[in-house]
Amino acid sequence: MRSWLMEEDAAVRTRTLSEIATAVEGDVDRAARVLACVSIWDPVEEARGELAVPDAGVRVLCALPADYDPTAGPFPLVICLPPARAAPASFLDTVASRLATNGGGAAIWIAVGGQADGMFPADPAKAGTFALILREAMSAFHIDAAAVYLVGSGEGADAAFSLALAYPDSFAGLGAIGGYARVPLPEYAYSLLSENLGSLAIASAWWLADADDPGAIADLTRRDLFIAAHNRALRSLAATALPRFDGAEVNAAPAAWNHVAGALRRWLVTPPPKADPRTARGWIRFPQHGRIGWLEAEAIDEPIWTSQQLTVAVGDPGGGDAFVRGVLEGRLAHLAGRIDGQEITIDAHRCLRVGILLRRGLIDFTRPIRVTCNGILRYDGPVERRLTTMMETARRDLDFSNPAWARLSFRMDGPALQRD
Repeated sequence: MRSWLMEEDAAVRTRTLSEIATAVEGDVDRAARVLACVSIWDPVEEARGELAVPDAGVRVLCALPADYDPTAGPFPLVICLPPARAAPASFLDTVASRLATNGGGAAIWIAVGGQADGMFPADPAKAGTFALILREAMSAFHIDAAAVYLVGSGEGADAAFSLALAYPDSFAGLGAIGGYARVPLPEYAYSLLSENLGSLAIASAWWLADADDPGAIADLTRRDLFIAAHNRALRSLAATALPRFDGAEVNAAPAAWNHVAGALRRWLVTPPPKADPRTARGWIRFPQHGRIGWLEAEAIDEPIWTSQQLTVAVGDPGGGDAFVRGVLEGRLAHLAGRIDGQEITIDAHRCLRVGILLRRGLIDFTRPIRVTCNGILRYDGPVERRLTTMMETARRDLDFSNPAWARLSFRMDGPALQRD
């Protein structure tokens, strides 16, 4: 299995998979038990270095905990996103030193210099590059896929919000110091896009000048005011859409760091609770961001929204909020799904092809399932667990403990559901 997982040649993998199937006598349960014990990670001599991600177009630095031993893992991963004028290496050291004190747990650290990806603002040509960075890190080091955290300051915090919107299920927590989610028409967009952040633990802190100091008030920049207004809007959604949002408005940068670092230290020791895995929902801008839990938009409708701005014509003056939300909804794809026992219900908007990845614990594989999408019954019958599906998804996601056992997919304009 180890050689199959590390093999790049598809023909060689096909032959090796046949050998694996023979060895386990076609028993998928037995294969899953063996897969959970596989380790592809070798000891690393250097505690610091640079991670080669050829297609990402950004520099990625990495730092390992003292006496890193891949057999003792998996370890949490902290992704550090520096402000525009800060060197990635120095920012990584700053974050690591702040989080390593007062009982912070051991972690693997990487710093990404430059925004590689995200939802807003974004370069369409870079969409999907962050997935390359994350996979390269997980290939090199024994990382706990359920304990990946983003931490950013300034423009790096903006990028952290953007990445969280683009990859809603890739992170366990987000720490933002003096940043905001740079979305168009935020007063309307936040309530819509909060779906993508709803399952995420967020610690955000921003600062405004002391209200009793007129001189300090005069020094506020337009960005300061934007950060405060946007974070207040996010905090207002905490009671409904963002139950894990912990926002603090302080009067100095050190206090903001203390707030965010305190939350991240707690998460490294005790990861924040996960959302219900049977529910998946989110908005999608680029096809490369189509993975949402056990759902995947394998293809979305054209045209893809690539503009960094949103121009809204004059609409019905009596329904402004609904009008703008409708404009946003028309430019984004959307997937939402719920698993209740053996019933799978999906709502899809602007998706041409939808995929379903079924893992252990989501359904009972000994009983038939029913799949309904947009009110139309797409499938009613048994689900076969397949060794090929298990190995392919384990290799793609580098998740050997709980890979998908079955994959189903269908075209929205097709009559039926297809199985791998």
